[in-house]
Amino acid sequence: MIYTVQPGETLSGISIKFLGSAAPAATLFQINKSRIKSGSPSALATGEQLVIPDQMISASKVTRKASRGSSDVALEVNGIEYVGWEEVKISRSMETAAASFEVSVFDRWEANSEPWPIFDFDEVRVYIGSDLIIDGYVDKVSFSIDATSHGMRVSGRDRTADLVDCSVMARPGTFKNKKLEDLAQILAAPFGVKVVTDQDTGPVISVFTVLPGEKVHETISRAAIAKNFLVTSAFSGRLAITRSGEKRAFDSIAEGVNLLSGESDASSVERFSDYTVEGQCGGQGNNGLKGTYHDAGVPRYRPLMINAEQKATSEYVNGRAQWEARARAAKARSASVTVVGFRQSDGSLWQTNRIVSVTSLSLGLFEDFLVGEVSFSESSSTGQTTTLKLVRPDAYTSEAELKSEKDIVKLDRRARRGRSKGRGVSQAEINAEINSDKQYLSEDY
Repeated sequence: MIYTVQPGETLSGISIKFLGSAAPAATLFQINKSRIKSGSPSALATGEQLVIPDQMISASKVTRKASRGSSDVALEVNGIEYVGWEEVKISRSMETAAASFEVSVFDRWEANSEPWPIFDFDEVRVYIGSDLIIDGYVDKVSFSIDATSHGMRVSGRDRTADLVDCSVMARPGTFKNKKLEDLAQILAAPFGVKVVTDQDTGPVISVFTVLPGEKVHETISRAAIAKNFLVTSAFSGRLAITRSGEKRAFDSIAEGVNLLSGESDASSVERFSDYTVEGQCGGQGNNGLKGTYHDAGVPRYRPLMINAEQKATSEYVNGRAQWEARARAAKARSASVTVVGFRQSDGSLWQTNRIVSVTSLSLGLFEDFLVGEVSFSESSSTGQTTTLKLVRPDAYTSEAELKSEKDIVKLDRRARRGRSKGRGVSQAEINAEINSDKQYLSEDY
């Protein structure tokens, strides 16, 4: 609609009058910059004609959460909520520090159609139903047009994206006697990001030095790797320091039940038997340190040497070697499965860092996996689906020795045989069976 400014009115007042809140005034100012002669949102001239997009008026009448379905995807931008997206993709991964989203809408072309009032750098919250999935910023807005329609695509990330993109500016660049979470919070604070952890991160880090030009997330991850922790995005735009595989998904995934499609891979190309990390601890003389880790799941000699990315400590070089082994093991055995809908049967959304049981004869999967990445998608052709990228449960677990594929499948089959007989199988029983069968690793199955 076109509104004519009355004597004494401000943009905030107009926003409250038509949209119910002063928050959208910033968006109205962006839209009407060329129409406001003073260049100030608080100094409007009587008689100036302002555009108030119909989409904003319509969205302002929607009561957030009360009118939204449990799986409706909504963007809240500057206090206004936009729903009805025709294409949706929201992704969260254990290996990235910022969840991302991309939504699209396509309208039949009308000569007087107004563009949706969403801009890059806008603060945005992304909801699925009442669940807040992303609290961050719009990165990109793209428009398209053809003979019959016009469209808009909006993408963005959690506020933790600034930690991924931006360099550490803290001076001095050396920190002493800091807990891991305290160090992370110091580095994340300038970006308004809160760091959370559900773990005891152990003793303080005696000395930690930021590398020149290093990005914030790289710095925090480097400190976390030495202590065998993951640094990933959490809901509400927070950064999480955690460990993996301590919770289970509510649902299992089974072929013929809820598995729509999938694929599985096993590759040994990037996996090695012995990892050695070497680095200098500073000072004069021969101060080299070496950390090693042996991956018992690799049956032949395949060594890999890595140079330490920071001033070496015994804790760092050993932790770095373990981390490299686990990360490569995760990529060696993986699967991707797609299920219907965004939610499990208990109403909860599918989440990363959950153990899920997968049964599929076609994919050769009869075991537990760790959910490493979750992608929620919606389109007119597929409806609402969730794709889960799965890795081995022991891939990020420092306390457990990495297992070979035959180990994992063998243990799982023994356990399932025990359950099929109406009894549980304890770890002690499994270990006893393994010890009595010295040749099991060479069996074919």
